[in-house]
Amino acid sequence: MAVNTNSQEFQLLLRQFEKGNVVLFAGAGFSLGARNSLGTDPPLGPDLARVLAKECGWPDCDEDLPTVYDQAQKHLGSKGLNDVLARYYRDCNPAPWHAQLASLFWYRI
Repeated sequence: MAVNTNSQEFQLLLRQFEKGNVVLFAGAGFSLGARNSLGTDPPLGPDLARVLAKECGWPDCDEDLPTVYDQAQKHLGSKGLNDVLARYYRDCNPAPWHAQLASLFWYRI
């Protein structure tokens, strides 16, 4: 999707950046493009649910992440669950676009 840099909305956003008024809200998808120590992208929602189910020895199902996460914590314990998460999310190398975002001045992140 192309960004119209001449639109009123875009110009307003630029003015707010100049004033230091922009807050960055990031969710799980923010890790898109990063590479973990396994050489893969950190898994997002549905993929993380599948990873957790596999770690617990459960068949692949279409349960949502909150449900699988809750059951995986009970099955693996907090330490076991943290170990799995660390394997996929610790020591990630950021995507090039992360550096671009970090170069901007944010009021808050």
